[in-house]
Amino acid sequence: MKGVGFTMLFGDKFSKIENWGKKSKVEKLKKFADNRDPKIRQAVARALGDSKGDEAFNLLVLLLRDPDATVRQAAVESFGYLGEKRAIEHLRHLIGRESDDAVKKAIEQTIKKLS
Repeated sequence: MKGVGFTMLFGDKFSKIENWGKKSKVEKLKKFADNRDPKIRQAVARALGDSKGDEAFNLLVLLLRDPDATVRQAAVESFGYLGEKRAIEHLRHLIGRESDDAVKKAIEQTIKKLS
């Protein structure tokens, strides 16, 4: 198999992350939640919106504190996809300290969606 690239052999990280979300493989997603690349962390946050259960919910709560605004926004939006009303408390707490306008708007929309 000489010449077969890493991506071809192991698949694209983003598509793997998306598939893990659809299959609720939160343990695998957790391994990438602290990746140094914010695009990877954002993909994890989005994939968690397709997952179910307490593990997905708890990992999203952690991603609400991510230093990158796009990751926080993806986590907020994923709470809306999960449909977990218990996320409202976390979102209300976050909106008071959030500095990014896009994240604030996502919080407001998600709270409205979950209410």
